[in-house]
Parts: sequence; structure tokens; C-alpha cells
Amino acid sequence: MRQNVDMWKKWLIGFVVSVGVLVIAGMAVFGRGGIDPYSFTVIRDGCPHTLWSFSAVDWAPFVQHDGRNYYEQTIRADEPQLTGALLEETVGTVQCILGDQVQDTGYQIRDDDSAYLAPGTQLKTVRGFDPRFRLAADTEDGLVLYETWPEGLVGTGRDVFGDLDTRASGIAVNADVSDGETTVGRIDDPETARTLVTELLEGSLTSDRHDGVGDRYFLEIEFEGAPPVNLVLFVDARRIHPDLVVSQQFVDAILAAVDGN
Repeated sequence: MRQNVDMWKKWLIGFVVSVGVLVIAGMAVFGRGGIDPYSFTVIRDGCPHTLWSFSAVDWAPFVQHDGRNYYEQTIRADEPQLTGALLEETVGTVQCILGDQVQDTGYQIRDDDSAYLAPGTQLKTVRGFDPRFRLAADTEDGLVLYETWPEGLVGTGRDVFGDLDTRASGIAVNADVSDGETTVGRIDDPETARTLVTELLEGSLTSDRHDGVGDRYFLEIEFEGAPPVNLVLFVDARRIHPDLVVSQQFVDAILAAVDGN
């Protein structure tokens, strides 16, 4: 499996969020909410192509499906892998690849656009996971895992992740070091892990996005036979980055796992 973007840092990666599109005669697209004199993009064969631009877009590896941006995730060699046996129905097909084709910072991303997935790539659901959170891309180079964190979503953690607490088998707590992979605590009892994940899913989403500063741990929610879900917990803010507020009980349980290591 390809390993590209470090999933620990996906909330901290800058991603170009495109706003504002003006279509002229069904062909020309200008960004930044109006006519941009520095870029000119046309729709050709149903996909965008920037003809000239004085700006550059460094696209994060993403695909948009059903109005949500899903970002590519890394799966380490020592973790359960994404396999064909985990895939279920096809829910979408990539139509346009942006990559070097679109260098317009004002381009408005459309459903079935992707930064680097080839047109025709199928998007599939992953067994046991809510497709609003996790999808798989079936590429020529292998299966690639994608996850989303919707912008501006209201509700609770369950509205982001679905029912993770029904399948969680453990939680690894990793230190705030460069690779985010040094384990400093573990919760191995499945029942305890599921109880804590339920606490997380009942946390409230807030419009007050966290700035990514403060003491933190990297959490891996583990599952039998499926890749883990990786999160960043900011201890003092009781925040799963960027905008899920969890209970003090959840934070205390994570700290106890570290202290008991």
C-alpha cells in the first residue's frame, strides 16, 4: 500500500479550500469569489484545466465525495492493513484529477474531484465503518484509505465517526514526539476501550476550532482486522483536534493509561 501523508498530522496540514466560482459561457472559471486576473481555468471534457496562473496550489491528497473532503491516510506496516475483504459497495467514481491541472487558488472543488487519484478510480465503503467518515479508493497501485472531518458540522462525535464503539478492541496512547509512534500507554481491555470510545462519541462539536497548541497525545483506536482510527488529543483543552470537546472523564482515563505504563 502506498504511504503518503502522515495521518497523525492531517489536522495540521494546510489544504487549499476553494471558494467562489464564476462560470462564463459554461467554460471559463474564475476563482476567489469573482474574476481573478492572475488565473484562468476552463472546463474541458468535463474537468478543469488552468490555462495560466501566477499562483501555485500544493494539493493535499484528497477526494471529494457527497460534499465532504476525504484525506489519504497512512497505514503502518505493523498495523492491520486495508484488504479487499474489507471492501463493500461502490459509492462513487473519481471524475477529475486536479494535481498539476488546476493551479487556480479560487477553484471550487466539486464532488468526484481528487488531487491525485486517476479518473475512473472507484470509491468503496469499508465494512464496519460509517462511509461518511471512512472510504477506500481502489487504485492500480493498491487500496488507499481515506477519512474525513467535515467542516462546520454540528452535533456530537458520533456524527463524525459513526458507531466506532461497537467494534473498538483497544486504544494506544502515543507520545508527542516527531513521529507520533512512541507508545506511552495502552488500554487493552476491549470493554474498557469501547466505553471510552462511547465517551468520545458523545463529545460535542464546536465552531470554536482549536489552534493546535498545547500538551497532546496521539491516540490510536484499534480494531480487530481493520486499520486503526488516529486522533490527536489536546489535554488541557479537552479537545480532539480540531473541534470535538470530550469529557474530563475521557481525558483522565487517557492520562491514567500513561501513568500506569
